[in-house]
Amino acid sequence: MNEYICIGRITNTHGIKGELRIKSDFELKNQVFKINNEIFIGKEYEPHVIASYRIHKDYDMITLKNLNNILQDIYLEILKQDKINYMFRSLNIIAVVPLVCIKPLQA
Repeated sequence: MNEYICIGRITNTHGIKGELRIKSDFELKNQVFKINNEIFIGKEYEPHVIASYRIHKDYDMITLKNLNNILQDIYLEILKQDKINYMFRSLNIIAVVPLVCIKPLQA
């Protein structure tokens, strides 16, 4: 059985192009809300793929591929394993940066 983590809540739709207005305080949202990443919607955890992403005021705005009809106040989820993968990706970046800045030892 898959475990899911809440990454935000759809608060409304925006415009006529099917954008969803999301309120999210998820700490790794800059890695989650990327084009072609998979997210899960609602109590049935329907999988959907992100088609676009942008920030508008205090909201994250996304469109989803093949989605035309949605209600507001629906929670978005990701797999728990995906969060672990996002965390390790961010740790790799943090670990590499100090190595680049260190001067080589002189004999």
